[in-house]
Amino acid sequence: MGENGENTVVNGEGAQQQPDTAAQQQQTEPTTNATNNTSASGTIAGNGSNGQGAQQQPGTVNYDFAGVEMPEGYELSADEQGRFVDVIKGMNLSNDQARALAKYGTEYASRVVQGVEQLRAQEIAKWGDEAKTALGADLGKVQGLCDTACRKLEAMYPGLNVREALEITGAGNQIAIVRAFAKLGELLGEDPGLAAQNGAQGLNAAQGIAANMYPKTDWSRYK
Repeated sequence: MGENGENTVVNGEGAQQQPDTAAQQQQTEPTTNATNNTSASGTIAGNGSNGQGAQQQPGTVNYDFAGVEMPEGYELSADEQGRFVDVIKGMNLSNDQARALAKYGTEYASRVVQGVEQLRAQEIAKWGDEAKTALGADLGKVQGLCDTACRKLEAMYPGLNVREALEITGAGNQIAIVRAFAKLGELLGEDPGLAAQNGAQGLNAAQGIAANMYPKTDWSRYK
């Protein structure tokens, strides 16, 4: 019994030690795994999630737009450069990237303006086609009367380029303007006395105003 009792105690102690050892291992292994996981998170997952190692701090690049090719008639003024930098701030663009983006932006703006001008030209041309259709056989006669009106007006008011105004604005193709100028040319052409009187009065008035505004200008050169 004594030997069996001692054996029982030894076996019991042995049985008790094994769970204790397993428990210690269970307590140790999670700690080791946690340490390993923390290390992995700090090198790959951590940096991959917040990008601290790859990002560049905003505002550290001194952008230089000197020499950037611009479309004809465009320039990137100092004020516009400042506004552009405010827009790209925080994008972490390099100087070369910023210059390329600025160049593309002005080229795009130029294309937009050209597109608007083309649409405007098409609209003016459409007005002309509609006016020609409306005037029909009287087109030549109406054009002659409009020419008379333009010459009379330009004689009344030196320096007034009526034809240029009609061309630039496209009003010269608007049927309402065409008919109005034709009527004016008819009235001035039929009454030379009225045209001369109005022309003299208009000329004197225009010269008087011009002389007051520009006293040092020799207006005789423009007669």
